[in-house]
Parts: sequence; structure tokens; C-alpha cells
Amino acid sequence: MNLDKFCFSANRPTYKMSISGLKSLYKEDVDYYFKTYKAIFAKLDPSSLPALQAQWDKDWSEILKNLTDNEDKNCEIRMLTIGSGEGYRDCMVIKHIVQSHPNVYVSVIEPIMDQVKLFQQKAGEISEEHPGVKFDWHVKTFEQYLEEHQTSERFHLVVAFHSLYYMDEWKMALDNMYSMVEPNGILTVTVSSDKSQFGRFNKKYRQMEGSDVHLQLSDEVCSHLMTKAVEIDKYQRVSLFDITEVFDEYSENGNMQLDFLLQRWRFRETAPNPFQDEVLTLLKDNTTEKDGVHWFRGDEADVVVKLQ
Repeated sequence: MNLDKFCFSANRPTYKMSISGLKSLYKEDVDYYFKTYKAIFAKLDPSSLPALQAQWDKDWSEILKNLTDNEDKNCEIRMLTIGSGEGYRDCMVIKHIVQSHPNVYVSVIEPIMDQVKLFQQKAGEISEEHPGVKFDWHVKTFEQYLEEHQTSERFHLVVAFHSLYYMDEWKMALDNMYSMVEPNGILTVTVSSDKSQFGRFNKKYRQMEGSDVHLQLSDEVCSHLMTKAVEIDKYQRVSLFDITEVFDEYSENGNMQLDFLLQRWRFRETAPNPFQDEVLTLLKDNTTEKDGVHWFRGDEADVVVKLQ
């Protein structure tokens, strides 16, 4: 499954003008974006879920060790979560922390109100069980938050789960996240692994499209953070998705899954047919087919900086 083996012809069709107008999935229709998100994650290999959850718990026990080993159990842990969505992972992190530190202040940044409401439901359940957990809500982008708040505010833990992709100036965003971490605190940015089919395919796809913008992968995030002369840890997890439906042009779920993989709005309705064929050939060529099922790796990585 080597993406580099796919060669681009020097005589490719000249449809540059017609593909330059393809629209960003997230920016064009955020409600549809979340539908595509659910469509693709519904196809995560169910047999891998127990092992995946166990690996996540193990990784995060290690990531949070600096905080949870703090002997002052009455210390309030300050956590900032950026682009949280409905807060599923953020709540898992909070549940890890309260096992050792009952007082947690969580500042949530999420621009989509519907997602905030879903997070608030989960937050209510956590606060009912753990009264020491308090939440502060900011329905805005990270860029808007920075404009309205003093950057001198510091947190013991800053997390961004798969949200860096949607920030226009991602390196500046990383710099700001880093600057908001307390001494001995932790910054964790979760993105697609540079080993993943999803991340590398998306980079190749953007080359085909003629765009130099692609989803940031873990190696790029590490490279930028290394400019700060900090020690970086990386925790990688393997995820397999059944994307067989993507290759059925009449499948509604398949078309939503394709839109999510490409991060493009209504790709089959807006892209020229020859370009569609080229993209789908690349995608199929880099899946593993077994018993008629096309499996696609969507590995992720937690890039972790522990400040001294």
C-alpha cells in the first residue's frame, strides 16, 4: 500500500479550472460536515474497538502522568480544549484526571453551538458525579478567542483533538497553544499520523487538485514544535475503516464518506468525471481488499510536549 507508486501522467486532462472551484467541506456546510464525519466513523472496524480503547487509555495514562503524579491533590488542574466538537475525547481525559485530582477547571473553545450543546450534556453528567469539575464555554474559533482574551492566561493541560486542520494559520495556532501551557504542563495535539493512509492520501489528493494546502500530519506538527527546542513524544494508534461504499456512486453513505476523506463538499456532484476517476483510482489502489471489503488505514497520533 505505497502511495508513492501511483504516478501522475504528464498528459493529464486539462480540467484545472473546473477543479479549482471545489469547496471546503467544513467551510461550505458545517452541518453536512458532521454528517460525513459520522458516516465515516460508523465504518470503523468494530472488532478493533476494545483494543483501540485500551491503547488510548494506556497512552493517556502516560501522557497525563506529570499532572496525576502531582502530590498536591487539592491543586485545581486547569485544562484548555480547542475545537472540542461534542467533547467525547475531552470527557475521557477529564475522567482520567479526576481519579487523582478532584478539582478541574475546563475552558472549552468550540465555534459550533450544536456541538457545544452536546458537550454540555456530557459535562453536566461529569459535574454531577464530580462537583469539583467546572466548565467555562467559549462559542468561537481559537483565533477569535485569542483576539478577545489575554494570551498571558496559562493552563496545566492544553489539548486539540483533530482541530488544527481547520485553522488558517496552523503554525501560528501551534505557537499560541504552546505559549498557553504552564511550566511543567502538557500540550497535546492529535492529528492524522504521517504513517496513515488517510493523511498521506489527502496530501497526494491536494497535489492532484493543484493545492499546496493539506491536512497537517504528525511529522509536520513535530517538526514545527521542534523549533522550540522541546522534547516531543508521539503516541500512535492504528484505525481501520471499511470504505467499500465509497466506490458505489449511488451510495449516499459512500458519497458522504468520500467527501470526508477528501474534505470536499459534494465531490461527486461538483468535480469533473475524469478527475473523479483519477481520484478514486488512487484511493482504491491504496486500500487493502479482503473478501470484497476495501480497508483503509486512518491512523492518528498524539503529539505531546511536556514543558519543564
